[in-house]
Amino acid sequence: MAGDLDDGDELVRAKVFADLELRDLGGEPIVGRLLQVLSGGPGDCWAHAQVSAAVWADIERRELLNLHAEPERARMAGVFEDGAPVSLTLRLRDAIAAEVAGDDHAAMVAAVVAALTTSAADTALARRLRATEAWVLGEATQLVPMPDDPEARAEIGVRVGPLAVDDESEAEAAPSGAGVALTAWVQAWAEERGYLGDPPDEDGFIKIAVPVAEDLFAHSLFALLVILDEDAGWAAAYGVLPANIPEGRRAEVALKLVGLNYELPFGGFEMDPEDGEVRFRTCAAAGPRALTTTALQFMLDMNVEQLRTHGADILELAFT
Repeated sequence: MAGDLDDGDELVRAKVFADLELRDLGGEPIVGRLLQVLSGGPGDCWAHAQVSAAVWADIERRELLNLHAEPERARMAGVFEDGAPVSLTLRLRDAIAAEVAGDDHAAMVAAVVAALTTSAADTALARRLRATEAWVLGEATQLVPMPDDPEARAEIGVRVGPLAVDDESEAEAAPSGAGVALTAWVQAWAEERGYLGDPPDEDGFIKIAVPVAEDLFAHSLFALLVILDEDAGWAAAYGVLPANIPEGRRAEVALKLVGLNYELPFGGFEMDPEDGEVRFRTCAAAGPRALTTTALQFMLDMNVEQLRTHGADILELAFT
């Protein structure tokens, strides 16, 4: 793999490796969460791991969205080769398959655990597992296998939030604005809520100014940056807090963000180690199908909701 996270900034590395280095590896949280993803759901992941094509496809879809939405961090994680994104998920799957013959799921689990818990785990599989952790397991609550029943799939889509609905009848029920250019729809979404929005800049970002909160820092606005690719069927939103975190408070705020991310059902907080900028990221992806306004609205509303819920607390921790 071209490069690894050891050469990256310490805050990102800490988020990825904190549990490996500081917690007992008795099954939680990294090993347990990985095995939960591999098994396709909660339960006794140590004994029963049933890796389905749907699980791998869902993981890879989210991973590739991250790669395209955050190319600089993708390069830092070593997931680009010759200028093109490389699927760590497929590498992970192939590496496991190479070590485990046939469909012996118990052996597959054992290989994963051994790769993560061996003190000198510098094998290709271990590196791929750790790199995949950086992109996948931080949002493991989103990685749910899609059941066969269409109604159950639709319910998961609403709860998880990122994907276009699988059922055509659900797509027809999208909010008014479906069929309109998505960039115009995002601008209309902002206008309807009284937010100040700008046309897309030269890099394609739509910048929207949103009040942080009704009480504390009431006069502060956070920037909601939205970028989308209608042809590729994906979009990402970054809610940026109005003030960067002072250097002396960044470690404390970083710990708070990690704690928040473990509890979030969708999206995640991150802090730029260079200047202390705090962002909340949400994404939507439709794969080969058209991205719907339903998915866009969920992505945008969730971003605003989480920054409204936690933004003032983060700023208070940083400046008081």
